[in-house]
Amino acid sequence: MVEQASTLLQRVERITYRALKREFALDEEMLNDLKDELIVARRIARDEDGKVLVWIGEQSPASRVQSPES
Repeated sequence: MVEQASTLLQRVERITYRALKREFALDEEMLNDLKDELIVARRIARDEDGKVLVWIGEQSPASRVQSPES
């Protein structure tokens, strides 16, 4: 379910928590687990005003380090 939610979020870029609950038949505890996975663990989303999940994309460790230009 985490992969499905991640794919959906990447496609739509923004989704309310209410819509996520309905789309995946989540209770509040399951929604909180999903938010923790996407925001904290995977760092591919952020919370907006406690109502919306926003896609911020994936970053590989290599892309976070800027190499000096020649």
